[in-house]
Amino acid sequence: MRKQIEVHKASERQLQSAVADWLALALPPDAFFSSIGHGGGGKVRGALLKRTGLKAGVPDLLVIADGRARFIELKTAKGRLSPAQREAHDALVRAGALVAVCRSIEDVAAQISAWGIPTRAKVA
Repeated sequence: MRKQIEVHKASERQLQSAVADWLALALPPDAFFSSIGHGGGGKVRGALLKRTGLKAGVPDLLVIADGRARFIELKTAKGRLSPAQREAHDALVRAGALVAVCRSIEDVAAQISAWGIPTRAKVA
């Protein structure tokens, strides 16, 4: 079971790296994006992140454009949201943010377009 978890996390990391590369090229200069650094590093790092304010379930990426926060949760084709992720996504929406779950770079590009954010690059 542990090996399956490691493979799953590795492919989500690979997806996030590819999405970050695309966002760096595609977003207009007046837009901002960042990953939200959570997970990994064991219990000590997890406790430190929690102590410094990181909430469980916060999506992987933050995109800000036109004064509005948007969050993207990246999942593999078979990945599912945890209960903490569902709660965090609901809280973000109640606070006025937009939240989407994407499973590929193409999904991210389509979501960015649906949010009305112009892009400078297309997905190959």
